[in-house]
Amino acid sequence: MEMGGKAEVALKPPSNDEVAKMLDGDGKASLDSLKAASGAEFDKAFVTAQLNGHKKLLTIQEDYLKINQDLGHLSLSKLARGQIKEHLDHLDMLKSKLG
Repeated sequence: MEMGGKAEVALKPPSNDEVAKMLDGDGKASLDSLKAASGAEFDKAFVTAQLNGHKKLLTIQEDYLKINQDLGHLSLSKLARGQIKEHLDHLDMLKSKLG
């Protein structure tokens, strides 16, 4: 393997059925809500689901930062936390525009 070259890994994305099996109760409820919605109703449900998911992800990231000792992982976790917060800001802005 040549250093600096492209990674040669082929990942098979999960099927819709495999993803559905991984969802918790909240995720299944959100998916059902999205399937039943259309137009502006879908947009609002989608942004709400994204907001809820990002909030959960931010909590996980912040909990991880409290217990992690590896400097490399800490740096990456802090970067991810910043990106999650940025996404939350954008989603809040979208939600306010949707009404």
